[in-house]
This record gives sequence, C-alpha cells and structure tokens, in this order.
Amino acid sequence: MILRGAFNKPKSKRADGGSSKPTNLVELPSHPRTRHTSNHPIVPAAWQKKTGRCASLIESFYHAFHGIYIAVKQERNVRIHFCAAAVATVLGVCLKLDPVSWLALALAIGLVITAEFLNTALEHLVDLASRGQYHASARYAKDTAAGAVLIASFIALITGSLIFLPRIVALCHFW
Repeated sequence: MILRGAFNKPKSKRADGGSSKPTNLVELPSHPRTRHTSNHPIVPAAWQKKTGRCASLIESFYHAFHGIYIAVKQERNVRIHFCAAAVATVLGVCLKLDPVSWLALALAIGLVITAEFLNTALEHLVDLASRGQYHASARYAKDTAAGAVLIASFIALITGSLIFLPRIVALCHFW
C-alpha cells in the first residue's frame, strides 16, 4: 500500500515519457485482513489512506471510532483501563450511586481513558519521529506521558475509594 504526502503532488513525468515514482510516497506493508474482497466496501477506500481534513462529519466519526478500535486492539493498558471502567460501572449500578457520585465516577473514568489515549498517540508519534532509534528526548516524552496516565489513574483510584468504600463498609456492617 502506498500513501501520498500531505500535498498529493501528481506523479512527475520523465524525459523519456515514462512516469517516475514521486519522492513523497511512503511504502507501507499491506495486511491481508485489510483487503476488501467486496465490490462495495462499507468504508470507502479513500478514507483508509487519507491525509488532510475529513470531507464529512461521518468520515470524522469513522476515524474516531477506528482510533478507539485500534487502541483497544493493540494496547494492553487501554484494555485494562476499559475493564476497570466496566467494573466500576457495574459496582456503581449494584450500589445504586447517587447522581453526584456518578458524575465524579464518569469524570474519573473519562480522565484516565483520555490520558491513556493521548499517551498512546504520543508514543506512536515519538516512535515515528525517532525512526526506531534511541533518543533521550524521545524517552523523556514517552515517560512523561506515561506519568500523566499514572497520575490520572491515582486520582481515579482516590475518587473511586471515596465513592465506593463508605458504601461497601456500610454494606458489610449491615450483614
């Protein structure tokens, strides 16, 4: 699969009439699962190899949901945070949280998952920019982003403890 650069320059013509490969193309390995065998794919091919702005709101949502899918599929920590969010939600339903507690819980979950997604995006960009080579600045950027996720997780843990512990203790004293 070949992606064009951001300016989508047309192929240049050689003096002998043939076309040469533009210098702004990036060769990407094709994956067998990404090929569509149908004549009418659900997702237009132009959306899958796109650079630049989205042409429609639907395309923007496609890219956002695809980003969530990729993060959940490829990142272990994203899956861990989604599982923790599911456990907290089920626990909140079981303990019949009040609206203010739900708001605090939703904000804590949102903070952690957002931080994890930003960390993942930054890690991909740093890896792309460093081209697989070690750079101290790349390490510091990745470690700092991971630290932000850790802080958000601690804040969520404290929030969850303040919400759930009194209710769990009250339930245990009830029995």
